[in-house]
This record gives sequence, structure tokens and C-alpha cells, in this order.
Amino acid sequence: MIRFKQYAGDTGRLPTNDKHLNFLWIEPDCFVLFSVSRKGNAASCHFTSDKPGMEKIRQAINEFVDFVFSEFLWCEMIFAKIRLEKVRKIIRTCGFIWTLSTKKYDLYTRRK
Repeated sequence: MIRFKQYAGDTGRLPTNDKHLNFLWIEPDCFVLFSVSRKGNAASCHFTSDKPGMEKIRQAINEFVDFVFSEFLWCEMIFAKIRLEKVRKIIRTCGFIWTLSTKKYDLYTRRK
């Protein structure tokens, strides 16, 4: 069952532009929003969430990864630029692997 719908409302602090598609996780009593942008055969993804959504964020991320791989057949890998340590810990528990570091962020990837 697909638990995401395309979203065109306020994205708050979520980095987005005309090349990003935004998807809202359909889960009662929380707000989790993802953006995805194609980079060759990979997808660059970001998320934002309210506090109740953060309590379910691992589930939301794993479902979003499955959604991206099933809906975007060109996608072989998802990558995420992570700045915050608490997000690094979460993303690692979702099967993402550290790939490289810069002065501004760490890059994590998850393959199909």
C-alpha cells in the first residue's frame, strides 16, 4: 500500500526547488514530508518532521525508500547529505552507509 501523496503546501525548512518533488507521509497525528530530486540514476532526498513524526521517523524513512525504489524505476541509489549527529544515527539504522565527509556534511547512501 502506498502511504505517500504528492504535496504542494508549505515545506517549511525543507530544501526544495522546481526540480524536487515533495511527498507527504500519510500517517495520522503526525507530519513527515520528504523531497526527492533526480541526480542521474540516484535520488537526492531530504525530510522534515514535526515532533510526533520524529517518533516514527525510522518507519517513515524506510517506507519512503521502498516507495522511491518502486515508483522511480531509474533510481538505483538514494543519497542524503546529513549535517546533524542525531540524524546520522537515525539514517544509519535505516540501512544507509556513510560514503564521504565534507566540511559541511556527511554523505550517506542506500542502494536498491
